[in-house]
Amino acid sequence: MGARPGQAWTPRGFNRSVHRPGVSLGRPRHGEQTTGPKLLSLKSINNVLTVLHKLLALAQEQGVIAHVPRVKLFRTEKPAFDFLTFGKALTCSASRTASRSPLA
Repeated sequence: MGARPGQAWTPRGFNRSVHRPGVSLGRPRHGEQTTGPKLLSLKSINNVLTVLHKLLALAQEQGVIAHVPRVKLFRTEKPAFDFLTFGKALTCSASRTASRSPLA
């Protein structure tokens, strides 16, 4: 797994401080054109690191390795979650029921 543009590999992991001026670390804004490869979000990187940690733990359990190295995840913000109100839930349910046609 190599470093992506805007990242550098160090013995402690990826260093996000390496940043090329004018290159966005996230998704391009509407109307903005991308010039290079798409960078992964921190959440995507955390997902891959979690799978790696599980794999290393399984390897230790099966006696392939003696010690599981520590895998440190990036800090990410909790995504906002918008719950449906009872009124919206009833509206969605009613429209779904009305759009269904009985089987002939």
